[in-house]
Amino acid sequence: MIRPLPLFAVATAAAALAVAAERQLIEGIVVRVNDRILTVADMRKRLAERVAETGAAPTPEVFATLVRDAADDLCVLERAVELKIEVDEKEIDDQIAGLRAQNKIESDEQFTETLGGMGLTVDGLRARLREQMLISRVLSREVGNVPVTDEELRQRYSREQESYRVPEQVHLEHLVFPIGLQE
Repeated sequence: MIRPLPLFAVATAAAALAVAAERQLIEGIVVRVNDRILTVADMRKRLAERVAETGAAPTPEVFATLVRDAADDLCVLERAVELKIEVDEKEIDDQIAGLRAQNKIESDEQFTETLGGMGLTVDGLRARLREQMLISRVLSREVGNVPVTDEELRQRYSREQESYRVPEQVHLEHLVFPIGLQE
């Protein structure tokens, strides 16, 4: 005679194993600060933007710096909530108008296309501008204006000089300048 309880336990275990085998990680969390999270996809976007800006291949140090900067940003954004600092939609519109004027972009289609080339959407840009403005306001409120001397700037530049270098973008092999018609 088969006992019903062990058979039920074996069937339940087999079902649990089947479900566990079907599980798949959809998205991983890299950084969490209170209710704010930064996912692997977010970090990939930030890394792609950094590579587009610098033209340099990413290194583990660059990725570690991006993660630390992202965590810092999330902490500052949490502080903005605590301080009840807000950014008005008109301020964001003004920033976007300034960016369009600075880059001589007149049509909405051209602006959307330019953003698409950088991997952004208009909503993504608005969110990024909002975050940057919040971070700036929190830092200016919390830290204020710290005077920096020219000597301190020189020392930091000499210490971090390699991080300011941009790799060569174009390599010219051969150049011919026609002078005029030769007779």
